Amino acid sequence: MGLKQLLMVFRAVMLQPRLFWKNFRDGGVYEAFDPLRDYAVAIIALVQLVKFPLIGEPRPAMIYALFNFILDIVILYLLSGIFNTVASRMKDGSGAACMQVIPCFALTPFWLVEPFFFAGFWGWFFAASGIFYTLVLFRLALLKCTGPDERLVTRTLFALQFAPAGAMVLAVFLQRAVIQLISR
Repeated sequence: MGLKQLLMVFRAVMLQPRLFWKNFRDGGVYEAFDPLRDYAVAIIALVQLVKFPLIGEPRPAMIYALFNFILDIVILYLLSGIFNTVASRMKDGSGAACMQVIPCFALTPFWLVEPFFFAGFWGWFFAASGIFYTLVLFRLALLKCTGPDERLVTRTLFALQFAPAGAMVLAVFLQRAVIQLISR
């Protein structure tokens, strides 16, 4: 996926999530790429590169960026596994395929605010806003991907909100701890 396509998908995920998930579920435009490799890893890597000039010192910036990259990938795979398990219970094939990639796109706001986690009080504000918007994207994605399977929506939608919320809160505290360790 080229930079232009990456930015188009990024824009759709962040600014038009309902339309993005409807189009993703229906296929077409988004069938030609692997969301994990072409989108998620690219966004995570770009965000880690932004941290170098913000931190200013090469060694702490490298340690922090590597730790965050690994943590983001672990969270992504963990949530993808959880959503894959839920998708395996779905009757609708296109909805199941859509469910498997929800974390690849819905975690975008959280990844974008990571460079600001070390900004003192404002870091907590950015973390909270990133977590909130990520949960909104997860909810929209779940509603669009589950479609007519109302029983699945009512039973697991509320429970599925806890997995990303818990993972992101844990990530914020781990990242803040690493910031404290490397700033000494």
